[in-house]
Amino acid sequence: MDFSITEIANLANLRLTAEETEELRADFEEILQFAAQMQEPEGTAHDPEDLPFLREDVPSPSLTQEETLQNAPAVRDGCFVLPRAIGGKAHA
Repeated sequence: MDFSITEIANLANLRLTAEETEELRADFEEILQFAAQMQEPEGTAHDPEDLPFLREDVPSPSLTQEETLQNAPAVRDGCFVLPRAIGGKAHA
């Protein structure tokens, strides 16, 4: 696929150096190659073991409620208290 990094950078209001432009070009090409692989028909897909970014989903211990809330600026009934997003006063 043909694309212009300069044109994309201008649309995104980015000012890139020549080095950044080349880095971005390489990143875009990699993304486009990956997207093209996603278009492959079923049965021609790669073996999941060959994909370096996949990992086994293994449960692991998490924080307790007390550990999670220990640095919160405000807590009520075991929950974070946050300012209202729309109207009203904070910590209502």
